[in-house]
Amino acid sequence: ASTASGLMISDGRRFERVAGQPAGAAHGLDVAPDGTVWYGCGAGVCRLAKGTITVLGLSEGVPVDRWDALLTDREGTVWIRSSQHLLKKPRAGQRFEPVAEPIPNIGDFAALSLGRHGELFVPTDDGVWELANGRWREIGQPQGLLSSGTNSVYDDREGSLWIGLWGA
Repeated sequence: ASTASGLMISDGRRFERVAGQPAGAAHGLDVAPDGTVWYGCGAGVCRLAKGTITVLGLSEGVPVDRWDALLTDREGTVWIRSSQHLLKKPRAGQRFEPVAEPIPNIGDFAALSLGRHGELFVPTDDGVWELANGRWREIGQPQGLLSSGTNSVYDDREGSLWIGLWGA
């Protein structure tokens, strides 16, 4: 669990703070298929793998920010999102890199989600941006949303997209 006190892990009975992590809050949380845990820690990103915490920052391509959303896609690419940045690290990559598409910011907490077929959904203040088959598309008011500000996306088992809107 990511908490104001940092990353906590439960043994099924109680939660304990993970040793060796930076002081402060943990933001977001992703457990990759290989068991690696990614989370926002302080103004960077932390990786917990095989009992060791590594803090990733500028030297790994991670600018100082609050990293709210992290996820690992089917290809093993790790995606991280703050209110102003969207970065990715390919499975074999050593550094995070910004996406080439100019994705709009989100004014508050960032979110990311995956669709049933591996699509990446990025809520923004200007609609949802979807990456599928290597191409970006925008889902916004011209496509029928009542409001531009989005905060979450869920792709249900029947193929319907549920999009959370700020204030609508």
